[in-house]
Amino acid sequence: MITSSLLFTFLGSFFLYNTSKKVVLSQNLIIEKWIQTNTLVTKAIGVIFYITALVMAIISFGKMSGTLFWLNSLMLLLGLMVIFSPLKRGLYKLVSIILLTLFTIELFF
Repeated sequence: MITSSLLFTFLGSFFLYNTSKKVVLSQNLIIEKWIQTNTLVTKAIGVIFYITALVMAIISFGKMSGTLFWLNSLMLLLGLMVIFSPLKRGLYKLVSIILLTLFTIELFF
């Protein structure tokens, strides 16, 4: 449940970051092209991902701890996105490796 919450937070951040007009965006993936052309739908999907992640965190940890966990994960993922997105490489691989590692740890413990 924690890994799913982190995944939804990342997806919401990714969708909302790619709708920005202030940053230089790349169009490496097909989904990035679609996101950048359909900004209104993408913003709604990004907010839905954020709300879903928040609800999952609240279910897992409780009201206050879940909200704080979601805010901390949001800060972490937004920081990673701002740092690694201008480099045009490694963000998807980095987040995939982190989420797979967390998912295996969550399954075993």
